Amino acid sequence: MRRPAILASVVVILSALAGASPPAEGGPGDDRELRVGILSDLYTRNILHGGYHDTSSVTILDETVYDTVVKIPPDGVVRPYILKGVDADGDGVFQADEYGVFARDPVDWQGNPCASDCLLHLIAFYDFNGIFFHDGAQADVYDLFFSYHAAALSYRLNNGLRVLMDPMRDPESLGVTLVEEAGTDWALPLPAGANAANRASVRFDLTEPYAQLSEETLNVLLLPRHVWEKTGQHGKAPAPVTATAIHADLGCLVYPPTASGAYTDTSKRGRGIPAGASDMPADCSSPFRSDLVGRWAPTDADVIGSGAFRLDAWVAGSHVTVSRHDRYFVGRNPDNPSQVWDPQLVTLMALPLQRDLAPAIAMSLLVGFSTIAFNGLTNTTLQTTAPDRMLGRVMSVFALIFMGIMPLGQLALGGLGSVFGIDVMLFVGGAVAVGAAVYAWVRVPAIRDLSARAHVVAHPRARSVGESAD
Repeated sequence: MRRPAILASVVVILSALAGASPPAEGGPGDDRELRVGILSDLYTRNILHGGYHDTSSVTILDETVYDTVVKIPPDGVVRPYILKGVDADGDGVFQADEYGVFARDPVDWQGNPCASDCLLHLIAFYDFNGIFFHDGAQADVYDLFFSYHAAALSYRLNNGLRVLMDPMRDPESLGVTLVEEAGTDWALPLPAGANAANRASVRFDLTEPYAQLSEETLNVLLLPRHVWEKTGQHGKAPAPVTATAIHADLGCLVYPPTASGAYTDTSKRGRGIPAGASDMPADCSSPFRSDLVGRWAPTDADVIGSGAFRLDAWVAGSHVTVSRHDRYFVGRNPDNPSQVWDPQLVTLMALPLQRDLAPAIAMSLLVGFSTIAFNGLTNTTLQTTAPDRMLGRVMSVFALIFMGIMPLGQLALGGLGSVFGIDVMLFVGGAVAVGAAVYAWVRVPAIRDLSARAHVVAHPRARSVGESAD
């Protein structure tokens, strides 16, 4: 009677949790929002405003609404996101073993030592497939170029970019240039459903070595060029354009991919448009007016990023409300989750993005039950199968292994987790444990026949109940 009672209790607990959890994705009432309590009010919605450096604005907008091109989890290890890696061996081609690598190797692909200056030049590879801004616009490499040049104009954002500028710290001299578009220098195959046009490679030329290259220089906040340049708009083709002329004419910051107007030299595409330039593209009234940027007061709808949440409302002196970005990229095609575009990213982000409590509790119950069952069955197996004369020694060895070796494994798990990420190592550890269990079940028949081999041996000195010692 105990087993049905236990199962019934588990069902009741899980049912209660399921009823208290948020509605399933795609179902009625799927609107979810996050209300963030902060110690002080936001200073501005304008991320390029000169006064945008308060903790509240940075916490809400930088870390929630906007997003970076790489991911840095709490373990501090830089992980690929839009930026997949760099040309580590210098052969000009992005290969599978360079995924997640963000620095040049000291030896090139031909075995030659890398000269002292070659470490200052590297090619980075970006894949914008699945990266959408909150207004539905597809992000591309020209948004990346805009982001770099806009950050170079900001004293708050350009700390890690100064190694890309000339000695005079001129933002227009930024050493960031386009190498290839459409992924022509990628050895990695294009996943099903992905668009080669969303792949690109970019060259970075540093003026000096920089220890925080991957954490700061390569880790830029991605800003939507179509929102900031000219008079701004919401959406860009092929996505619907839902609003235009959202601010004063700010001009153009980077040269576009196609020639127009007085702009004919497309080798400049992606580079910054200098002050006083005469080769302006069509519809660009002037180079970027950084003096006007700080005067723009965006509305809630104008705050458009590519982060996991979109800004819904900032009620001054009260609260900030953000809602989930349903097309946020987590390694799968946002419009067709069956298409996996970045398997390693799926593994990295699946657990942190778990939204429902019930599955997590159910898994915890399963793990706890499995642990208790394992301990009980192991003790029973050893005590019923070991010869009596060896029983004490067998149990001593088991206790040594179980209680003595496990902490060493936990130490190794923590050490490897600090390098590769604790989520990755927990997944690897679980996979190894499952593999060992399956191997033992298949290759060791005795484990499946414990009930047939279980026996009770009467000890020579054992007495029946009530038997006299005499």
